[in-house]
Amino acid sequence: MKSFLLIAFAIFTLALLSLSISSCGAASSNDGTASQTDAAQAAQTAQADLNVFTNKDFNFQLIRTAGAAPHAADRNECLQTAYKIIDGNVESWYKEWYALAESVKGAGETAEKLGNKETARNAFARASNYYRNAGFFLSEKPLDSRTSDTWTRSVGLFRRAAAMYEPAVEYVEIPYDNTVIPAYFYRGSTTTAKLPTVIIHQGFDGSKEESIPGGIAAQQHGYNCLIFEGPGQGQMLHDMGIYFRPDWEVVVTPIVDYLQQRSDVEPSKIALIGFSMGGYLAPRAASGEHRLAAVVANGGVYNVFEGVSAHWTSIPEMPQTSAGLLEYIRTKPDEFNQIAYGAMEYSIGTKWSLAHGMYIFGVSTPAEYFLKLSEMTLDQKVQNITTPVLVVDSENDHTFPGQPKKLYESLTGKKDFLMFTAEEGADLHCQAGAAEISWKKTYEWLDKTLKDKK
Repeated sequence: MKSFLLIAFAIFTLALLSLSISSCGAASSNDGTASQTDAAQAAQTAQADLNVFTNKDFNFQLIRTAGAAPHAADRNECLQTAYKIIDGNVESWYKEWYALAESVKGAGETAEKLGNKETARNAFARASNYYRNAGFFLSEKPLDSRTSDTWTRSVGLFRRAAAMYEPAVEYVEIPYDNTVIPAYFYRGSTTTAKLPTVIIHQGFDGSKEESIPGGIAAQQHGYNCLIFEGPGQGQMLHDMGIYFRPDWEVVVTPIVDYLQQRSDVEPSKIALIGFSMGGYLAPRAASGEHRLAAVVANGGVYNVFEGVSAHWTSIPEMPQTSAGLLEYIRTKPDEFNQIAYGAMEYSIGTKWSLAHGMYIFGVSTPAEYFLKLSEMTLDQKVQNITTPVLVVDSENDHTFPGQPKKLYESLTGKKDFLMFTAEEGADLHCQAGAAEISWKKTYEWLDKTLKDKK
């Protein structure tokens, strides 16, 4: 039985791989002048061009990283690097992306010495993203020193780039529970005008640094933008050792407090956007923080464990319901752990997702990690959401099967549902590689929703 389960589980690992693909918020956006048809054709072409690896985990992370072009990636650099990588070899992945990051960093430092500010800035932003990607599959966290090295280099280079933007991207620290929430603030104007403001956060593994194109997209649409990392994410995890918590309203409330005190923020027009597992976190925040004027859940999640468990209950020998699987994990954790650890040897994606999940929740076994996921639910909370919500799904996103619809149907207030399609080239998780289309429709909804807010 167990050997069958191990093989079967490996087949279902693609969806488990990306509980948060940061290309959701990090992919590129231009000035919006291209037609939607042109954008769809470009997105379809981009997906085809980036289909380099037979290993699906490698392929998706390539799309994620290259999707940050032009602000934090160069597609040709990414493709040239990808063709040097041994398919499915994690050490080769690390080596080639790290080499690219070093090379681009060097080019940026040369440009900086010559006084070429824009060239240096762009190189530092790209190198920051490449360092992050180099360390992505180093699953033995936090033991592998290369994880800390790539993280530190990625953040440090981004900070150098941030100071070179006009207006500069402002690093801020927001008081929170005897510590601080780290964030970047992108001003939507060089004037002192009060503007609507979007708060952006990722989910399972995204960083605020790689999300820079999300900030730029906000500016291009006339919004301020604050991109933060909460408990279990980025700086709060790596530098502060603070793990994930399900009650995200506790995290978002001090951020709203901070924004409402800024002279350049219109306090009645603050929206929250959460990506991937952030598609649970954002509506959860709105269940307790009612000053938010709008929420976007991309893609929407009602119950995180239920979404993840769908991949396990698809295996015939496993419990066939989410509730049954949860009871199995609670009553037979050692047996579940044995299966999970064995599955990690079959798949890069499984090894990464389970190791990273244990790391960000501060637990030591897969069973403990899944029990933590079971706490991330909108049960007894969804009825408290009074903020207008846009629930987003993508046609070929199978990360949390059925969850966007369940969230949408459970909401009792003002709500809208948006499905992105393969015809648009926007069918992947969080519309990876199709950011122009994604941001265009998102801001159309935000503009309409915030229009009459006083």
